[in-house]
Amino acid sequence: SGIEGSEDLPLYASSLIRIVTPWGDETRVMDPQKFGFRSEPLPALSRDEQIELIRRIIAGDESSEVKRERDHVIFNAGLRFMWFEKVGSYEEGFQLAEALLKRKEANKVMQRWVDRSQHYARQQQPPDGGDASAKIG
Repeated sequence: SGIEGSEDLPLYASSLIRIVTPWGDETRVMDPQKFGFRSEPLPALSRDEQIELIRRIIAGDESSEVKRERDHVIFNAGLRFMWFEKVGSYEEGFQLAEALLKRKEANKVMQRWVDRSQHYARQQQPPDGGDASAKIG
């Protein structure tokens, strides 16, 4: 895990990661600067601010206003692509993450989740639209 228990690694500092395989384990240092990523610590944001920011990023916003956070997403997604053997190198992982953001693939997935969750919520509504809790017991 990253700093303070987050599963994300920061861009402003190196992180120690532990690679565990059936053949053993090893510790590595992940230095974002080695891959061209540089940033200050991310600011503390409210839940609503975080939601708005991630929506902008996955909707394809490439403005300088969200660059730090967008780079954070690209770096961490790229690491995972490599760790889960979807690409052959970290650089390929970062390129894939950036390409997927440009194509708005994450936004498409999020919209499918929203659509399905709304569909599911509608299915759970009582036919008369009343309060389902009144029918319990």
